[in-house]
Amino acid sequence: MPSMPAMTKYLALLGLTLQLAAVAIPGHAEEAALETSLAEAASSPASAQAGAKEFNFSLAKLIGSGRISTLKGESGQLGFSLPVPPTWQAKDVELRLRGTVSSSLIAGSQLVVYLNGEAIQQYPLQQEGNRYDFTLKVPVEKLKSGFNDFQLQANQHYTEACEFPHAPQLWTQVNLEQSGFKINATPKPVVSSLSRLSEIFSKANWHDRPAVSIMTAAKPTPDEVAAMGLLAQGVAGFYDFVPVRISHDVYPLEAHNLLGQFPADSRTAVVMGSFANLGSYLQGLNIGKQDKPVIAVRAMPGDPTRQLVILAANNGKDLKKLATAFALRGLPWPDHAWTSIDKLKMPPARSLEKRFDLPLASSGAFPLRALGYKTTTYSGQDNDGPVLRVWNNSWQGRMQVRVHLTYASGMSPQSSLNIISNGVMQGAIPLNNPRGGIYENYAVTIPAGSLNPGWNTLQFKPVLVPVSNGGKCQPSYDGNLALTVYEDTTLQKFGGDELREPDLALLSGTGSIYTEGPLGKGIAIQMTDDNSDTLSSGLTLVAKLTQVFRRPLMNVWFGVGPAPEMKHQYWIGSYKQLPRDVASLVVTDFPSRIAVEVPIIQSATVEVREGNEWLRSTLENMGIRNTPPAKYTSAEIALSGQFNKYSFAATKEIDGNVVTVLSANSPAILKQGVATLIGYGQWAQLKGRLAFWEPGSEKLSSVSYDDTPFSAYGLRGGLGIWVSQYPWLALFSLLLIIGFIIFVTRRALAAYKVRNHAGHQE
Repeated sequence: MPSMPAMTKYLALLGLTLQLAAVAIPGHAEEAALETSLAEAASSPASAQAGAKEFNFSLAKLIGSGRISTLKGESGQLGFSLPVPPTWQAKDVELRLRGTVSSSLIAGSQLVVYLNGEAIQQYPLQQEGNRYDFTLKVPVEKLKSGFNDFQLQANQHYTEACEFPHAPQLWTQVNLEQSGFKINATPKPVVSSLSRLSEIFSKANWHDRPAVSIMTAAKPTPDEVAAMGLLAQGVAGFYDFVPVRISHDVYPLEAHNLLGQFPADSRTAVVMGSFANLGSYLQGLNIGKQDKPVIAVRAMPGDPTRQLVILAANNGKDLKKLATAFALRGLPWPDHAWTSIDKLKMPPARSLEKRFDLPLASSGAFPLRALGYKTTTYSGQDNDGPVLRVWNNSWQGRMQVRVHLTYASGMSPQSSLNIISNGVMQGAIPLNNPRGGIYENYAVTIPAGSLNPGWNTLQFKPVLVPVSNGGKCQPSYDGNLALTVYEDTTLQKFGGDELREPDLALLSGTGSIYTEGPLGKGIAIQMTDDNSDTLSSGLTLVAKLTQVFRRPLMNVWFGVGPAPEMKHQYWIGSYKQLPRDVASLVVTDFPSRIAVEVPIIQSATVEVREGNEWLRSTLENMGIRNTPPAKYTSAEIALSGQFNKYSFAATKEIDGNVVTVLSANSPAILKQGVATLIGYGQWAQLKGRLAFWEPGSEKLSSVSYDDTPFSAYGLRGGLGIWVSQYPWLALFSLLLIIGFIIFVTRRALAAYKVRNHAGHQE
């Protein structure tokens, strides 16, 4: 058990004070014995048969993009990770690889499969018919809990001597959709310890959207609803980037009855309530009578492969304290089955506002790490580099990339780092020093004409060229081809006008720059009723937003019914339960009819002052609008039909506040719809003012201004253009103006002197 002073000192660094009182249940020796017995139980024949299940994953699903991957050159590579959940024991794992090879490859070409850096299989690449179909038995004893790194390396040759290592005929294709894993596994117990919460809620998961149930003894009170919102954020934090479905249920007072109503596809549940209601759940933990709130972990009665997280307190205020501690990331939970929360002191909101103060929408700078990018080194010749998604909430504004990088010595002066935006190259950073070098804040400007309102792509494309290309029997080395792009590379916005139309695409923004307030300040998530399905939809949404913004949103108002007025208001519930004024904002007579605004054109009056960029920048910084806002012309259409099975999301700005609605014809359909929406592909499709989809489908129907043409009209020209066309005339005019100013000034001074001298003589 960690000492109290050391733990307090550690937590003080996090900006809060949290004192934990823990009791070792069981002791270290007993815990080791328990872990051994669990392992034996998991490996027994009866356990091996119980709950056995087959999982199938394509490489396209694991990698997350593409249907075909091409391995080029003499040593083409493809890497991917296989997650192995701590709660499952893999019994049999097969990796099937299918694809096409170049007909130019000769004997000696081979495909090598590496697992966590160790070569586990080799296959010849000279195949009859130019197609291959390999099935590899993966040694399960070499797999570890968590993520296992696989790498395919194609060692390819078309001749035995004087080979050009990057010849175009050196290639092997991997069909990512037809290649993948087949896994047979059985559930595995884990030790019930708070220090293993990251294993209980592991992001190494075999489910698309793992399910976690948060349970109360009855209909939740307002304090319990608020606590559930915080618990959902904590669960989402453990799962990190993995979408998680969170549901609300009512637990039986007798713990042994819980297994019968537990969801079949869920491995973990959270139960919360009073000590009296949770008496049977706390039995055997040797907690005793407690005045302080307690959080505990134990195996589910009747199934040691499932885990229960228990939050017990004497009142709703203490439950919220427990849930707040659970929502904090990086908390060093003790290596025991339970702990009590003695004190929780959060930093004052004012200090948070200072620390999380963010730039204005149309200006300011932010680092790449705000977009989720981590410092990465790119090596070899075949590197696509990082592709980032950047939200541009202004038009007629430009952007500047200030790159911080390091590159290795021994590369050809032809090497460069190309900066590409929306498929258009905006600049190239030369990597031409044979000794290597460092760039700090190398600026590349992306003009306004290359930026789209909404999402934009920004790619850093390394072009690393060796000194010798290997032709004519010259050796070629690519081991020194390396480039590091640092996460403190910044993006700076300049000028432009903020797009004031709300857009559902903002929900899928990544990084802290899309959060206007510290830790979710100004956001209200309001559910129409306390139906379990409605609560489940709200919990799943707040968990997704926590993952999107990469921080706990503890200042979010989360509850049933209207909240105090907030800048960002979310309403969640069946359409019939929505407040009348909210329902009328987005749709009419749902599900029989939906009102849609179809944009026809975007237009704006533009006045360009060439050569006066400083004036425009000054006016913007003073808050004086320089360019008129864009106008959106739309046609209003009402669609009638059977929308009973659909869920929808809509957003609109009202009196400066953005109202976003997620609804469906019933709470059950809404729960299924939100569970579908949080998927990687579906969430990324959110855009426009209205989107609707059928639960379980991969396609969202939406209307967005991104799909409409933009027209700018007005005055084009100014003093700058005239000066550039007639420089000598402009210079003469300037001298003439200066002479006139001198003449007028001298006349005024002379007149003043005469008047003043005459007054003294009198």
